[in-house]
Amino acid sequence: GGSSPTARGNRGTRLQLSSMRVLLVSENVPPQVNGIARRVGKYADGLRERGCTVTLCHPGSECCWAFANPWNFSASMMVLRPLAFVELARQRWDVVHVVMPLNLSGVWLLAAFRFLHLFGADAPRLVVSWHCNLGAYNESIFPAGLTWITETLCTAVFCPVGALADKLLIPTPSTEPAIRAAFGDRWGICSNGLSAEAFNPEARHSPEGKAWEARKQEALQASGCSQLLLCVGRLSPEKGVADLIEALPLLPGCALWLVGGGAPPPPSRRNRRSD
Repeated sequence: GGSSPTARGNRGTRLQLSSMRVLLVSENVPPQVNGIARRVGKYADGLRERGCTVTLCHPGSECCWAFANPWNFSASMMVLRPLAFVELARQRWDVVHVVMPLNLSGVWLLAAFRFLHLFGADAPRLVVSWHCNLGAYNESIFPAGLTWITETLCTAVFCPVGALADKLLIPTPSTEPAIRAAFGDRWGICSNGLSAEAFNPEARHSPEGKAWEARKQEALQASGCSQLLLCVGRLSPEKGVADLIEALPLLPGCALWLVGGGAPPPPSRRNRRSD
């Protein structure tokens, strides 16, 4: 009834959530508009609401050097500064959560904590969440002749994460089968990043809903269309946004809004409407 919520630690001890120190390492964070950033924001906010102390390590942190993501120039990747890496590895954490894919700094941190544990250091609970099928992503970017090479390299580099982390979280059971197999039965489903309370028909009566309705009517009047289609999410090839744009002429009287971070479509494809 009135007892504080608890979580089970790496060695079976039960930890008070209100006293837990969590390190969250992610290259996607709010206010970016994509599913990974949305989930990371939910993780951080939810843990803080439960009394946890959450440290978020991301490309905008002082502990990192940031550089452009070669697959998505509107996003950033990161390399932990050496002194910051040592300092993070020396601190006491109850949980270290690394958000993947392609988060190499997070992988080095997992390896550091696992290595220190071999020498008697207390090990935090090491968690990895994986939010993308790299095979599908590679197929949408690289020529067919290179796909198997890039997929083999990614699998070889990241499958060992299964030996470093205690648990894998994935959005669906079909997410990255090779990575999931490396964890055996040590995987679970992470909750959706969308809020069912905020995204429901009744929200149209809220002040935000009324503001969006006004913007919608202005856009329809300006475009001469009668219906507005809304696509919200990261603009990346595997999402099929290009297919949606190409299909728009098949939908008479429809305008399309794209809302999200990522590589923008060519100018000729922006603010598209069907004639």
